[in-house]
Amino acid sequence: MAGFIFILQIWAYESVMGLRELYGNRIGGAEVPLLSWSGSRKRFKFEEFVRQEKEHHEDKV
Repeated sequence: MAGFIFILQIWAYESVMGLRELYGNRIGGAEVPLLSWSGSRKRFKFEEFVRQEKEHHEDKV
């Protein structure tokens, strides 16, 4: 159960482009998705992330 957070983090990096750009560090050459990402030490602020995403995509709604 302790490793679940890492699986969830990889899923988020692969699925949500904004999270990938802000918080994910892609490692090239790794074939296994779990090994192809390293996280950053940035503190995740959900409200700030949602606000930035809304501003970035407001013309697409």
